Amino acid sequence: MLKYNKKTTSLFYIKPKTDYRSKTRFFIHSIFTFFLLVSMAKCQSNFEMGLAAFHNQDYPKAVRIFKSLARNGHIKSQFAIGSMYKDGIGTAQNYKEAAKWLRLSAKNGYAPAQHSLGLMYEKGQGVIQTPIKAAQLYKKAAEQGFGPAQNNLGLLYYRQSGLKQDYNQAKKWFELAAKQGIANAQCSLGLMYLKGNAVAQDYNQALKMFHMSSEQNCAVAQHTLGGLYYEGKAVVQNYNEAANYYRLAAEQGYAESQNNLALMYYEGKGVEQDYQQAIKWLLLAAEQQIAQSQYTLGWMYYKGLGVHQDSKEAASWYHLAAENGFKPAQTKLGLMYIKAEGVDKDYEQAAKWLKMAAEQGCPVAQNKLAKCYEYGRGTAQDNIYAYMWYSIAASGGCKISNQSKTAIFKNMTVLQIEQVKKLINNYFKKQAGQKFTEKQVMMTTAKRL
Repeated sequence: MLKYNKKTTSLFYIKPKTDYRSKTRFFIHSIFTFFLLVSMAKCQSNFEMGLAAFHNQDYPKAVRIFKSLARNGHIKSQFAIGSMYKDGIGTAQNYKEAAKWLRLSAKNGYAPAQHSLGLMYEKGQGVIQTPIKAAQLYKKAAEQGFGPAQNNLGLLYYRQSGLKQDYNQAKKWFELAAKQGIANAQCSLGLMYLKGNAVAQDYNQALKMFHMSSEQNCAVAQHTLGGLYYEGKAVVQNYNEAANYYRLAAEQGYAESQNNLALMYYEGKGVEQDYQQAIKWLLLAAEQQIAQSQYTLGWMYYKGLGVHQDSKEAASWYHLAAENGFKPAQTKLGLMYIKAEGVDKDYEQAAKWLKMAAEQGCPVAQNKLAKCYEYGRGTAQDNIYAYMWYSIAASGGCKISNQSKTAIFKNMTVLQIEQVKKLINNYFKKQAGQKFTEKQVMMTTAKRL
């Protein structure tokens, strides 16, 4: 401490009084820092032991190590044990316990934990499904440069899930993730260029992104490339290339590609026609509830293509596809109930399935349903509904319906015709948001009037 002496006009040093409390605090702080560093080193060493146990598939040991470290506040261990609970590795799957540990890690700013917890909020796993909370967590991780979170945040903007749809924001995050080699982001960018969302439509750029993603075994990109080559969109049509890309995705378990590859074997497009291969891939896709695959298997059993003809088995597959809303299957199943093919004759079941297909716009089903109403088969006899469905079927190109509705029309009152007009109008409002024109409704009425 410097002090001025007026007598000598000189400066001299005055030794300050010793502050023993400051020395004590400094000593304690030093000791704490030392033990903290030792503890951190020990934690890191133990964490690496946990990682080694995990990679050696000694999951129970990994769980013990990670949980012990996590309880002591080790951020990466909190993430690790949370992830193991989330995926059911080395312990029973427990989403609530997973969310608990991931939340602790995420609060400490660990990007992978923020991303994983965001996934849980997006899917409602162990927490109340909250897309906006998922978006907030993704953004925290994305702003730290975590690629998977950047991709998922882009998807939320793209799909309008928890966030207002914003293609520009989606593109921004997809591009950041794509630069890090995130295959899904590359694929999503490809789709944006293909469709022209927030960017000028650019098939070359789309193909570039799809190929980059495909090389990393992104099944969606491979499936999309298969579709482009099959349709000849953005590329020269090439069934061989289509089959190759569908196969790549199908072998990864991508159900839509399994279905499409099966159909190519069924038709002999891009591959030699092979019903056995078709059935192989159809079965795999059907197990994943692809209705078209279930329907096609039903058709192959119905016709005896690659299998022994079996109407009962056909009806079983048609039933599965029909329950999944596939209108050709609903139509076919309805007809089988009428004809007693593979099932007992049952007009009520027939009317039920035909109505489902008719409401989806199938003219064949509409015509057959109209006949059920006309003759009271499986439903109460009703000329109004019979005429309605005959009219709709005729507008869809079913010529035989024209003849049938004309016969019914002769015995209808003006009031009944007005009722039919309302029913038809309501049907088309549901179908396409368009009114059935007066000309369509009154095609036969004009002749009578």
